Amino acid sequence: MKQLTQAIILGIMLGGCSLAPNYSRPDVPLAEKWINVALKEQQDQQLKAAELGWREFFRDPRLQKLIETALAHNHDLKKAALNVELSQAQHGIVRADRLPTLGLNGSFTRAKSRGLISEQYKVGLGISNFELDFFGRVKSQSEAALNKYLATKEARDAAQLSVINAVAKTYYQWRVANALKNLSKKTLHSRQKSSQLIQLRFKEGLASGIDVSTARSSIETARSDYQQQLRNAQQAENALSMLVGQPLTQLDLPEGASLLQQFPDKRLFAGIPSQILLKRPDIRQAEYALKSANANIGAARAAMFPIISLTASTGYASNALSSLWDTPSRLWSFAPTINFPLFDMGKRRANVKVSEINQKIVIADYQKTVQAAFRDVNDALVARQTLSAQYQAEKKRQKATAQTLSLVKLQLQEGLADGLNLLDARRADYATRQGLLATRLQMLNNRVDLYTALGGGLAETKQQLVTTDKQ
Repeated sequence: MKQLTQAIILGIMLGGCSLAPNYSRPDVPLAEKWINVALKEQQDQQLKAAELGWREFFRDPRLQKLIETALAHNHDLKKAALNVELSQAQHGIVRADRLPTLGLNGSFTRAKSRGLISEQYKVGLGISNFELDFFGRVKSQSEAALNKYLATKEARDAAQLSVINAVAKTYYQWRVANALKNLSKKTLHSRQKSSQLIQLRFKEGLASGIDVSTARSSIETARSDYQQQLRNAQQAENALSMLVGQPLTQLDLPEGASLLQQFPDKRLFAGIPSQILLKRPDIRQAEYALKSANANIGAARAAMFPIISLTASTGYASNALSSLWDTPSRLWSFAPTINFPLFDMGKRRANVKVSEINQKIVIADYQKTVQAAFRDVNDALVARQTLSAQYQAEKKRQKATAQTLSLVKLQLQEGLADGLNLLDARRADYATRQGLLATRLQMLNNRVDLYTALGGGLAETKQQLVTTDKQ
């Protein structure tokens, strides 16, 4: 037993060096500040997305229920979670190779030779083909598997942000489509009444055939818009059902909040690009993938050197069971082996080259991921500035067209306007109301995009984030 223990300790002590290149995070050319974003936007200490739970950011009870259900039942998220478990198990398999496998064995043999019957009893402990990791091949493989596992965990977090983003934006599309549907339905009824009035005036000779035709055209336009929004609302509902993993009719959804009361009053803090981008799981995933590729180079380089394995055992052997445990029955063996292919047609060198090329590919992927993340945040910040001004302009325009419609109605009663003037005014008012809702949808989507782009949504509440950080 003492000899076996010494062999195990010797094997562990001799292993451990690594031929992997020293890891350093690749440089990615980025602006120090967000492009075309006001300085005040970058300095205001307001809400930080990565420190704000999704339930605290999304204030609509109905949307909260949908996100909660999606995080529990979404098929893509389930697959991502299973990939984490799979990667963790694979890492456990590779990590186990760094330590010897200890086995207990025993046997009994009864044989007859030349008329004599003999018996032998054996029992012992042993290790078999334990690789003495002189050049760090097994260590590098273990590090590669570990970083692959960590990358898979980050991929699962990135999938969660993607699901939250998709659920929220689809929900707002559903809400706005229903609002547009109701608007087009109301407009259809209004135009039908106007058409009836124009037909009466036509019979009295107070309106022309052009007035009648134009009124009918406006009716069909409203009817077409209604069908389009009806389709959009149903398709958005179908998409929501797919995202949450079950039909919405099976969910006990609470009443939804107003579209004007969906988020906290304070704005999200933009911050410095180099700090904010590290909060994103997709960037951390790309970096772990790079570390894994780095370790694979070490494993490939170590394969260029001999592989030294150790087989050792200790135990007892005796012809009689009664004397099996006596000192003279003790035995041990120590058998190191070396394996070094002399000629492999350059296979091992090619493996090193492949791992080095793969590392360069992963570096390019990492740089692309960082730059894409920078663009995501910057686009969302720029959109936040412009959409706010656009929405205010849309509101003023809608107010002006509503006033125009009221004046045309008064003029029509006084005989100072005709049916075409009324139709034009109503058409303009309808278009501005549609535009206002469309801009509102863009603003809602922008808030969602900025929140997830800044790394928000990994926890349900801020308290949960604090607890996770302590762990």
